[in-house]
Amino acid sequence: MTVATWFVVQPYERSKKGRMIQRDAREWQTAEAACREAERVAAQGGAAVAFARTGDPETGDFAAVILGVYGAPPDEVLAA
Repeated sequence: MTVATWFVVQPYERSKKGRMIQRDAREWQTAEAACREAERVAAQGGAAVAFARTGDPETGDFAAVILGVYGAPPDEVLAA
């Protein structure tokens, strides 16, 4: 069993009509780097969720922990 952790930022960008649009998620080397990137996205008028995903790629068992929510992502993101 191999356990690994990925630090991810899921960014959202505001469209011209004011809706939040999901953009491609990106991995970061550390939790701190992920949170800094999420803060940067929010400071530019978007929103982002930084999270850590830990699990075993061989079995497909994963768990996620939210590291921070920056800005105001769509409501359905936080309801999951």
